[in-house]
Amino acid sequence: MTTTLLFLALLAAVNPLRVQAVGPKEMKPGVLCYAGVVVLAIGTASACLSGPLLGLLDVSVSSARIAAGVALVVVAAWDAVGPVPRPEPSLTGSFAGIVPVAFPAVLNPATVFLMIAAGADRGAIRAVAVMTVVVVTAMTALCVPRLSPVRPFLAAAGAGGAATGVLVVMDGVRAI
Repeated sequence: MTTTLLFLALLAAVNPLRVQAVGPKEMKPGVLCYAGVVVLAIGTASACLSGPLLGLLDVSVSSARIAAGVALVVVAAWDAVGPVPRPEPSLTGSFAGIVPVAFPAVLNPATVFLMIAAGADRGAIRAVAVMTVVVVTAMTALCVPRLSPVRPFLAAAGAGGAATGVLVVMDGVRAI
């Protein structure tokens, strides 16, 4: 998987428009940083432990790419045709960035599978570097005014994400 494809796939999995729709209307910068650190810690662990995890499960890197692509297609298709996410109740204090921003908006099955596949394929350092750029983009989406109406933009982002997921699946099949 190329770095560009990884970036597009992670951006589609995170989908800053979904993060913006789910996130609280007012969020302090410190809470955003805390959410970003939590996401990067789990993403880094996924990428660093990808080799041993895939070895333990006896799964090839190309099969992991296919699984990541399928997960991305499902998550992105839900963004395209599912209901517009509503702001969820959040935890209080410094934990407000964990729910609903870190979980489930940013860290979803597609994000974790992509980090596992990318860590095993291209190395943890490259995967974490790309994930850092995507997380900063997603957290920045919470600092800008919300789009209204969000449905057409969310549907377009979901369709683009599903197409990117198909490219990830094709990349995994081609690598077999």
